[in-house]
Parts: sequence; structure tokens; C-alpha cells
Amino acid sequence: MIHNPKLLIMDEPSVGLDPLLRERIWAYLREISRTRGTTIILSTHYVNEAKQCDKIGFMRGGRLIAEDNPEALLSSYGAINLEDFAIKICRQDELEHEKTRDIFLWIEENEKMQDANSNVIGKTYRKFSASFLQNDFYASQTTGKTSRNHFRIICGLVVKSYHQTRRDIRRIVPEFVLPVTLLILLQNIIGLPPRTLPVGLVTNMENVTTTVQLDEFCNNFNSSGSECLENVGICSFIDTFENREFDWKVTNSFENGIRDIQLGNTIALLDFPPEFGMHVKNRMIYRNWVDNETLRGTTITVETDNSNIISYAWFRKTLIEKYLTFLKRILTYCSANENISTPALKFHAIHGSLEIGGSVSFVQPGIIILQILVVSCGVAMHWAMDRSEGLEDLDYVAGVNLWHKIGSSIIHQFVITGINSVLILGMLWVFYGLEVKGTWGLVVGLIYLTSLVGLSIGWICGTLGDTVIENACIVLGLMVVQALSSGVITTLEEIEPHYRHFCDLLPATKLVEAFRSVCSRGSGISSGHVVPVFISALGWVSLSLVVATLMERRRRK
Repeated sequence: MIHNPKLLIMDEPSVGLDPLLRERIWAYLREISRTRGTTIILSTHYVNEAKQCDKIGFMRGGRLIAEDNPEALLSSYGAINLEDFAIKICRQDELEHEKTRDIFLWIEENEKMQDANSNVIGKTYRKFSASFLQNDFYASQTTGKTSRNHFRIICGLVVKSYHQTRRDIRRIVPEFVLPVTLLILLQNIIGLPPRTLPVGLVTNMENVTTTVQLDEFCNNFNSSGSECLENVGICSFIDTFENREFDWKVTNSFENGIRDIQLGNTIALLDFPPEFGMHVKNRMIYRNWVDNETLRGTTITVETDNSNIISYAWFRKTLIEKYLTFLKRILTYCSANENISTPALKFHAIHGSLEIGGSVSFVQPGIIILQILVVSCGVAMHWAMDRSEGLEDLDYVAGVNLWHKIGSSIIHQFVITGINSVLILGMLWVFYGLEVKGTWGLVVGLIYLTSLVGLSIGWICGTLGDTVIENACIVLGLMVVQALSSGVITTLEEIEPHYRHFCDLLPATKLVEAFRSVCSRGSGISSGHVVPVFISALGWVSLSLVVATLMERRRRK
């Protein structure tokens, strides 16, 4: 009571106490109720002391048989005090139970006495019995079953989930903070071009054997000369690279350059032949009549470390582009057609980008779908937390069943999905230039469909596992499999053909494929990439409902 709660629930607070202390306790309860606005619910078997309450409820046999303020209860039965009223109301309740018991005993006896020759009596009995059992009062008195307002139960569970999320940071972080954080990391880590790659360089010039000497040599050399064949040397080639693309590590020999690659100091080595600039001039002048020595003198030997395939691919692409730029500059200054050095292949991207860094646009839709799927599966942990804290049993005693929990989880998760959609899509659109070629309505619809599929997986996990750890391990295992097998970070065409059939059955596979097709290709709802996702989602939701129902029946049997 130190924190002045708004609601105070007490179980027989005055039992076993002397009258003076009991009176002091009641005086204090009245004080905090009047001055602080505290609502107090308490139970007591001292009937007369309950007159100090604003409303009293009498329970007998697990049923509430009377409820009103003290004055109204006393006047309704003409009782002089609450103890007298309790005796009268209990006697009346006992008489009603005896009448009800006698009627049903009579029905039971008639049922036993029926035979083939008593058709008239049987019809009369069945008519009377059917009409009698339709009476809500007697049905509730005899069977303990009352009509339930399913809508109010679901709303109550939604409100409970809201307060649990508001009060527990363990739910707020994975539901809102983690998805946004992961996408920020994705945008700033994956798909960006590598920078300052260490690349070894052998010039085969006696006075240029270190990086410092190369800088001094190139600073004294006019690498951007405007005369023909003045920009054909090593410095002119290096000048085509932008700042921080490569971190040149000049070494004095080819063997030392290879040793640097083996030690992991560099990822590649460029070995320029002696008199490289002179041989390039001769090759440009003599063209088809050059000798083998000139051909060898213009050939740059490249050694690479391919253990990091991403860095190697970007290095190779950049090196080829810069070499072609180097040749174009030479042709331009010599008044020749620069297109001579252009490869006779022209690529054009109908969808996506030709840049290697454009891989982020491939990974991005899969990461979004996977995150929504993981967050929605969190319902399994929420159910396990309620189970471990005893809240699930209290819910079931209050009339909650599995379908109520499923309905409330859909409403609760759809609200969270809506907030996440605004945060994720808004952030990507404003700060990172997200381009959606399809309709935004279909994009949001696929996100909500993903949320529903994730919920269905959570229903299965929530009924299979008993603890938060068990459900977390199940969900984590499923998500790892789907991250690696659903085309999130790799294409499905790379997967082994026999395993591909299994991947096609995973819930995230069709969702990722459809979402990526809508974002990057502008596909519509009738597209061949989008239609299968609805069939897959319907199958997974249906399967989950069946499995969850069977497991819940087994648990509650």
C-alpha cells in the first residue's frame, strides 16, 4: 500500500484480529477510499462489518446470489441487519435449489420409464425438457454455464495485451525498436561499395619502391597532360581512381607483393612491367605491327585474394572500369574515337540496378518480410509468459478459450503491424529513397498478410511449448531456417534442386517473392508472382488453426 494503488484487493483483512484493531483497519480503508479515490475490493466472512462498504455481494456455492448497497439489501427482505439478511437469502437459495433438483430428478425418472409403448408421454417429456433447458436461469443454476459475450471477452484480452505491452519494456523493444534498428543497420552496412581496399603495387621503377616515393613522383608528373600520348604512364592510370577507392601499398618486388597477399595485408597486387608508359606509346603508334615485347610491356599482371568474394567482385569491376577510362583518355587526347575502347556489349536494367551496390534493393524486401514475420511470432512468447505467471488459467476460468485468444492476438498484432509499417516504410522512403514501383495498397496488404502468417506460426508454437525459453527456441529455429532458405539474402536459383522443393513450402518464400516483385517490378495482384502467396498463406493459416486446436484440446483435456 506504500505506492498508493488505484485498486486494492484484500482477502479477509480483518480475520483473527481483536475488535479494536479491526475497527481501526476499517476506518483506514474508509479514509483512503474517500480521500485518495482508491477502489477497494475485499472478501470477509464477518457479515455485519460489510455494512461499511458501498456495495455488497453475497456468494454461495460459487454463485453471486445478491448484490446491492447495504440499505437496499436490508429493505428488500425486511432484515434488521446483514446477518439476518444473509440467513434469509441463503434459505431462499436453498429452497430454489431443492425445487430445481426435484424437477430434474423427475425428468430423469421419466426418461428411465420411457419405452416403446409410451410415445405420447415421450413426446410430452421431450417438449417439456427442451423448453425447460432453454431457460437461461435454470441452465446456469444447474449446469454452471452462462452465456458469454465473445466480443467483450476479446476486447478485454486486447486491453490486457495493451497494458502488458505498455508496462513491459521486454515487449516494446522487439516489437518496435528492433525492426527499425535492423533496417538502419541494413542500409548502412549491406550493399555499400567497399572503401580503402589495400592493393599492392609494383612499379618496376628503381626510384619508386614505396608509397611516399610514388606520391612524390606522380605529384611532379603531369598525369592530366593535354597532348597526345602524354598521359600513358602509371600515374595517369592511378589518377583515374577516386579518393579512398583503393589504398595503394607500393612494394619493391613481385615476390614481396605476393607475400603481402598471403599475410592478409592486401587483397590484390598490380604488377606493372618496366617502361610501361613507353610500351603503351609504341602500341598506340604501331598498333597492328607491334612486336611481342611491346605487348608484354603493356600487360598489367593482377594477382588477387578471392577468399572475400564480395571485395574481389567489386575490385575486379572497378579495375576494369578504370582501365577502360584510362584508354578513353588516351584516345580522346589523340583525337581518336573513344568508343573504340568500349566493349561491344551494352547492358540495360529493366528492373533494379546494374551497380553491385544495388544488392541492398534485393535484400531489403526480404528483410522487411522476415522482420514482420518474427515480430508476429512473438505471440508464442506472450502466451508462454501468461502461462508461467498463472494468467492463462485465470483467463480460462473467466470463460476465455483458444478462439478468443486468437481473435485478440490478431487485433493486437495488426495494430503493432500498422505502427511498424509506418515506421519502416516511412523511414526508408524519407531517409533512404525507397522506390516502390507497385501500388502502396498492395505493399501494405502483403505486410498484413505476412503478419497473419507469422501469427499462425506463433499459435502453433504457443500451444506446443510451455515456457518462454521453449517457444523462443522454436521461433528462433524456424526463423533461421527461413532466413537461409526463403530467398531473403540469396536467390532461390542458387539452392540445390531437391532442397528447393522444401524451400517452396516455407511460409516466407512466397511472401518474399511477391513483396520483392511488387517493390522492384511493379507487379499487380494478378501477377504470377503475387497470386501464389495468397494460396500459401491460406494453407499455413488453416494448418495452424487445426494444429493449435488439437494441441489446446490435448492440453485442456
